[in-house]
Amino acid sequence: YPFRESFYEQLGYVTFPLPRIARFTPAALSPLLRSDLAGQVTCALIGDAFDDYHAYLVRVRARTHGMGVFSRPDRTAAKRNRFWLAQPKVGGETAGLMLYSLQGEEETRFLFRAVRFYYDTPQARRLLLEWIARHVDQADRVELWLAPSELPETWLSDLQVKVETDIRAPMARVLDVARTGGLVAGPGRFAARISDPLCPWNNATWTFESADGVLRVGEGGRADCDLSIQGLTALLYGTLDPGEFGLRSWGSPPPTIEAAMRTMFPPTCPHLHERF
Repeated sequence: YPFRESFYEQLGYVTFPLPRIARFTPAALSPLLRSDLAGQVTCALIGDAFDDYHAYLVRVRARTHGMGVFSRPDRTAAKRNRFWLAQPKVGGETAGLMLYSLQGEEETRFLFRAVRFYYDTPQARRLLLEWIARHVDQADRVELWLAPSELPETWLSDLQVKVETDIRAPMARVLDVARTGGLVAGPGRFAARISDPLCPWNNATWTFESADGVLRVGEGGRADCDLSIQGLTALLYGTLDPGEFGLRSWGSPPPTIEAAMRTMFPPTCPHLHERF
């Protein structure tokens, strides 16, 4: 989370999409209270359920592009934290989580603030929204922090949600080109001469090739184009179209290579998750 994006861009970083913040009233969720939703929601303080919380985040990371989860989570801080962890259970299995608190001084006018909101299925999402609806006598406002790809305006009719973005965009960069193999990739192949002034081990010609939907990376080959580390990072994270690289002085892929790049790495919406 940079103090200035343009400074860190010079160091090889590229900007991620901003997380979304959805605001609406609990009363707008009242139709869910009349629904017969299979499953249930369990609730506990985050300090008491931290292992379950972290285990589920690791599961989400496997399917969320660009997601980072601390490998050594701070359980002591979690014990001091007064956030509640709601977990929808479907068929006895955890299918999501919501980390939330009730904030304010007046009991009937609390802010229901959920800083983490993940789910496996629409059913699990509805269970979490129903849990929020149960707080209609305590809270008059809801604030959900969501991944950039979420579209809460489509979740429920008459929700009248207001959506804005966070003000601090995370950034990321590729540190080691050789270790980018294993990413999901569409069919295609190209070789690029990478320039990285800060990580000289990346300065080489690298061949990128998809095999059975998995990216293979090897040093060597005849370069089809030049790419800065910023260009490669934006390509792998899916944040910019390859046609933009030349405009930013990040590379020189010809149209045929741009087309291969788009097929291998279509636009996507990375979500960092961790805040620090």
